[in-house]
Amino acid sequence: MSLGAILLAPWLLRDRVVELVERQVSERIDATVTFEDVDLSLLSTFPALTIEGVGLEVIGAGAFEGRGLASVRSFRAGVDLIRLIRDEKLLIESATIDQPDLNLLVNEDGEASYDILKERDAEPEEAEKELQSEALSVRLRELQITSGSITYDAPGAHASVAGLDHRGSAAIDGATYTSASSTTVETLSVRLGRIRYVKEARASLDVSAILRADERRLTVDNVDLALNELSALGAGEVHWRDRGVDLDLELASGKGQSIRALVSAIPNAYAGDIAGLRARGTYSLRASVKGRLGPGDDDVPSFSASLFVRNGVLQHPDLSIPLTDIAFDAKVRHPGGNLDKMKIDIPSYAARAGQSQLSGRLTMTTPLSGPDMALVVDGRLDIAEIAQAYPISDIEELRGLATVK
Repeated sequence: MSLGAILLAPWLLRDRVVELVERQVSERIDATVTFEDVDLSLLSTFPALTIEGVGLEVIGAGAFEGRGLASVRSFRAGVDLIRLIRDEKLLIESATIDQPDLNLLVNEDGEASYDILKERDAEPEEAEKELQSEALSVRLRELQITSGSITYDAPGAHASVAGLDHRGSAAIDGATYTSASSTTVETLSVRLGRIRYVKEARASLDVSAILRADERRLTVDNVDLALNELSALGAGEVHWRDRGVDLDLELASGKGQSIRALVSAIPNAYAGDIAGLRARGTYSLRASVKGRLGPGDDDVPSFSASLFVRNGVLQHPDLSIPLTDIAFDAKVRHPGGNLDKMKIDIPSYAARAGQSQLSGRLTMTTPLSGPDMALVVDGRLDIAEIAQAYPISDIEELRGLATVK
């Protein structure tokens, strides 16, 4: 390619690239997409053609007519120039998206603003061939998102994400998609009804996965999830077939993790009186699920979860007595099928506050149809000591002794 052609390529191809993008978007999305400006450059990035855009806006249609669904301050993508000229196909080598803002809405009728993909008229076999053909023409070696935000609003639910940074890559071979990504969030908030369960929590998610579209199978090689100080590792597989989903997933914390991490993830709905709480001790957490989910109500896979706490100490900053010797073993097991088969087993629990102490065990079966519970409690409680170890609102004075066996 001559120098003159290199110099002229961005100018000659600008309208073609914009037309390709607008055509692909209009054919697939039931919404209005606009750009403030789109520019091309080649000299500094040859042989990749760089597309830069400013002021991307997505405006809803239908039930969300006129509502802003998404905006991007700026974006930059490197495109395979040869394939663009020869085949008029966009192969994206890399992409950077700055300050995307997504507004996900669900109205009272259950209609979702993000359900904007147009239905395709092709026959199923033709659609599958088209899907595989399109998969062959897309490659993303690097995707970077900076300072993103997401808002989700639905009847009775609200969630927001701010300060989202993401870096990932994808290698595509036919219908097989291999990806690895790392995402961090500065603040995550979740409210259900009037109860706020998470308020401005830090979160992160690292994932390595393979999606086999022709088999409708997702294999997750590694998941590293963190919420505040709480973290867990996982792996597994998801297979969609026959109107149901086959699951084989595991998630576990490292052994001997600090109990501070467990306290940091307590839902805000229950954490109003523990601000500044000091904590020591260790915990471990493990969960797994295996089997078929759906399509029937009783098509529930088997699952299990366990939590172990050892040598726990909790000290409220405004109270004089710490809770000490905290120990807790809990297991939940479900063999599969109706959830009423689930069994909750707490073989031991214990805690101490000054001279007061409490211990015991709990077993529960048939939790839905009619809980069958066996509870053992053994303890001696000085109520005044308890009030100096755990905050009790709207009570000026507590006195008395209680012995439980």
